[in-house]
Amino acid sequence: MDQKTNVEISDLPAYIIVHIFKFIDRTDLLFSIRNTCQLWNQLSRERVLWRTLDVTDFHNYVFTPKTFLELLRDTCEAVESCHFNLIQHDLKIIKHEGTICPHLQEICIGFRNKANLNNVISTIDVNNGLLRLSEKYPDLKKLCIVNQVLLFEDIFKTLEVFVYESIDRSVGRIRAREFLQHHSCLKHITLKRCILSVAAVTKILTEYSQLITLDLLGCTCVFDELNNALNLEDLKVEKLRTLNLSETDVVDGLLQKIARKAAKLEHLNIAKCPRITNAAIEHVAKFCTNLRILIINVDVINHSEGQFDVTGAGIERIAENCHHLTVLKINNCPEVGDNGVASIVKACHQLVELEVAGCLSLQDETVLSLVKNCLRIRRLNLGNCPQLTGRSISSVLKHCKNLRYLNIESCHRVADLELIESKTHEILGDSDYEVKVEEVNCELIGKKHKVETAPEILENDNFSKLEDVKTKVADEKNGMVGAVPGTLETEDTCTDTVEKQQAESAEYISEEFECSDNELRTDENAVKPFADLSQATETKFTHDNVPSVQFLRFLEKHSHVSVLNLSFCSKVTNNCIKQIAQHCPDLRELDIQACYMVTNAGVRELIQHCKFLQTLNISGGSVSQTSRLTDDCLEDIIRYGNLKKLMIVKNYNITADGVFKVVQNCEEIQSLTVEVSRRSNISKEMLIELSGDVKDKTICLQFRGDVEILVFKDAEFKLRHQLDDSGIHNKI
Repeated sequence: MDQKTNVEISDLPAYIIVHIFKFIDRTDLLFSIRNTCQLWNQLSRERVLWRTLDVTDFHNYVFTPKTFLELLRDTCEAVESCHFNLIQHDLKIIKHEGTICPHLQEICIGFRNKANLNNVISTIDVNNGLLRLSEKYPDLKKLCIVNQVLLFEDIFKTLEVFVYESIDRSVGRIRAREFLQHHSCLKHITLKRCILSVAAVTKILTEYSQLITLDLLGCTCVFDELNNALNLEDLKVEKLRTLNLSETDVVDGLLQKIARKAAKLEHLNIAKCPRITNAAIEHVAKFCTNLRILIINVDVINHSEGQFDVTGAGIERIAENCHHLTVLKINNCPEVGDNGVASIVKACHQLVELEVAGCLSLQDETVLSLVKNCLRIRRLNLGNCPQLTGRSISSVLKHCKNLRYLNIESCHRVADLELIESKTHEILGDSDYEVKVEEVNCELIGKKHKVETAPEILENDNFSKLEDVKTKVADEKNGMVGAVPGTLETEDTCTDTVEKQQAESAEYISEEFECSDNELRTDENAVKPFADLSQATETKFTHDNVPSVQFLRFLEKHSHVSVLNLSFCSKVTNNCIKQIAQHCPDLRELDIQACYMVTNAGVRELIQHCKFLQTLNISGGSVSQTSRLTDDCLEDIIRYGNLKKLMIVKNYNITADGVFKVVQNCEEIQSLTVEVSRRSNISKEMLIELSGDVKDKTICLQFRGDVEILVFKDAEFKLRHQLDDSGIHNKI
């Protein structure tokens, strides 16, 4: 018998330890990891860990000029991107005299918090610093300015990427046209929430023939005048791949002209553009057939009442021509209708993200069609689709094995789910499960063979009967192999299918091009081998890769959804929660606000089975439909859970004592949100009094409508305080 040995983290390969270090707080990496041992000190200095240097990554630690410059000197050979915060940094840090980062490609300078405007470095000093940096790094490729006036337009003349962002147009200013005159090599231009002249936008669209990305989120411009000033022949956007016009007043005519010339366009965001209609959408569908990402979310609050100009006809044109679509977001577009969504899920099989919240006529059959056709789906938003029932939602949770996010908020007809007692034939997709033997017509060899179907084959872990069939067919026609029990395909066809799927998976890039400041996100592993057995029906099985019975049953066992929103699903019961808890053990976030039929027993079932749950919302919905939960459910959360964030607003049976038991006894808890009102059993005085009784933790109460209780462990809190005061920076 082999002797057991103790394996420690230092026994892991170096590259694995470095990969783990990527997920550690920068402060801990700098002040704790480096002081652990010689090996960790060496690995913590690996270049991959310090390619981006941003002080905002160092939580609860404020750099002085001396400490930051010491850190920069220590990591200068690795740094490729440097972010300067104008609130925490002074001019010495920005200039960093005496230190050069030879591989620096990006500089980001500015601030995002308007509350501290009084502490910002003066505009003159910032621009002098930028001028000095321009001399130090003449070959810089990317410059990002956030909420700062730019006085010198002729700096960094070799730029390829320029990002200028303002909080609300009242902070920061740029003379865009003058700046563009000095930077003819730009390929990526981002101007967020700026006031742009017609001349500036015209220059961008007609003179930058190498332009790949144009982001004008929230910009103000006279688009009618711009449309009239531009001639189709003058546009030079043939290489444009990403276009963001969200939160602007862009008109149909301008988008039509751009679409006619931008045949390579892949990402288009026209969310919250109230003047866009089907006419522009149809032009996009006709000329931009390579489209991968399309976002047309409507701003319901600011939209004209009853006027929704994007309808199902426009979406149907997209489905007809844009078969490579991976992301589609048409939230709050009620006129799109069930037919529009149905055309998308039937034609666009590469969909990874689909958001159709507010599609009032969406039917179960369309969602079932999505389950059948869109095997790659990872994010699905079906909120406020009142026609959906538990039938379609159960199918989504059972069969969409790549799904990670599901929102069915306010789907009031979703009641009982059928998740636990799923059978093998449902997963295999065999419509006639009772038939033990079926005839498979092998057209290429002109003969028929008896093939054992799933029920009998599953009794043999080695799939010997399937192998016999494959051997028999291969003897008669070289290249014929079995696909899954009950079907046969040619080897060439199967191989081509696999190669096509792998190529499509490698090309997939999903960009969260929301109206916020999200960046491109690449998911190279969006499709994993045998992620869903229905996907395996197009996969070539050989002697080495035929899946075992245990693997098939593992696929059947549960969903991998990590974020689930059931808020305001008024018919959800304890039985639903029980089935979700057992079928979705990987849940990280769950929202069951206003599910007033859920009781303490449902929460107990949830906490016991979902061991990775970190965020839970068990708030009530209204005064008339209050939550039935009591302090007993908090006892279960303490006993079984590892929650970090808990929301219990409008739960009038829960007391302040119960809340602070969670604060005291939950090791991982970081935040609780409660309501303070005359109806609730919680008052400000109670919270303040109980905060002082908590041991080994520091409590911070934020009174902003609802009360948020922030929890800090004393040991960590004191350590941060000591770091700030002890001059420990000398250990860098």
